[in-house]
Amino acid sequence: MQKIKNKKALSTIVATLIILVLSITAITITWVAVKKLINPEILLAPKSCIDFQINAPYELGKICYNSEKKEVELNLLKKYGKYEITDVFFIVDEESQSSEWCCGSQCLNCRLPEISSKEYFLSPIEKKPKSLTLKINNCILEAKNIGEC
Repeated sequence: MQKIKNKKALSTIVATLIILVLSITAITITWVAVKKLINPEILLAPKSCIDFQINAPYELGKICYNSEKKEVELNLLKKYGKYEITDVFFIVDEESQSSEWCCGSQCLNCRLPEISSKEYFLSPIEKKPKSLTLKINNCILEAKNIGEC
């Protein structure tokens, strides 16, 4: 068997390979961390209604009934951006019946707030309704009584 005569050259190659492997590992770890910060994981649907209620993407702000204009004025606040929401439903509970209003991709003239909040006007509503319920993905997230404007 032949002995390696130049041990210095071999140790230089091993050191270079170790530095190369460590560098690639560090770059990979950094890239994964940065990618999660830039593009956070967006879930298409919650695992359950309870999870959806705990991490509600929207919440109802001010809600009131304008008797002059015969409309419900409401403020929808964007709260949490973990889920991709396409449609939100507002259920207006009147004395003997309820009506459902849609906002999102299924509705032509209504867009959801991407940041902060947005004001909506639901009309025509002849009499002051009792309450308004926020429903997303068939989950009831919140209900509020409606006062006068």
